[in-house]
Amino acid sequence: MHHLRRCLSCRAFDSVASHKRQRAVLLVVFPWFGIETGLAEHLTIGLAFVGVSLARGYLLRRLFEAIRMRSAE
Repeated sequence: MHHLRRCLSCRAFDSVASHKRQRAVLLVVFPWFGIETGLAEHLTIGLAFVGVSLARGYLLRRLFEAIRMRSAE
């Protein structure tokens, strides 16, 4: 259980760091393409990316765990 909590906290930290990085990229890239959005839109888009990132990490972890368990049999 301790390992699961550590993995979850590590993944959450990674997702938050990715959110900050992604938000900075949006602030630079959107104006290059003439897309004007406010801070609220940037935060909403960023939070959507965080959710997708957490779900992807969870699903990949489950997939590799299933592969590991299958190969151990």
